[in-house]
Amino acid sequence: MKYIKTIFISLILTISLPSPVIADKNQTSDFQQTLQLAEQGNALAQLALGVMYDKGQGVKQDYQQAKFWYQKAAEQGHAIAQYNLGVMYRNGNGVRQNLSKAKEYYGQACDNGDQQGCEAYRELNEKGIR
Repeated sequence: MKYIKTIFISLILTISLPSPVIADKNQTSDFQQTLQLAEQGNALAQLALGVMYDKGQGVKQDYQQAKFWYQKAAEQGHAIAQYNLGVMYRNGNGVRQNLSKAKEYYGQACDNGDQQGCEAYRELNEKGIR
């Protein structure tokens, strides 16, 4: 439970940085804790790092790192990570645009209960993407 709280706080800090000085200290500590958990295989921490790198929140934007961490979480069946990989492939963010691969990730996200993944999968399916 402590780890989930740490990850949650880390996500909140990266989204709403109230003061650069305070946020810098907290962010560094939270980032290190999140990184440690991610390296230990925690899918939620892996997702959090993926989002941070994808959006450049608290770290320099790095699509390759985002993909790496999303992939780690996706391999554990994390639906949001699967959806986010689909978005990367659909938009060509840090990867070569590949609608078939996007559809594959959206399908995985849908299978794991992500409604946005289901909608995106249906949309690409209706467009004839295989």
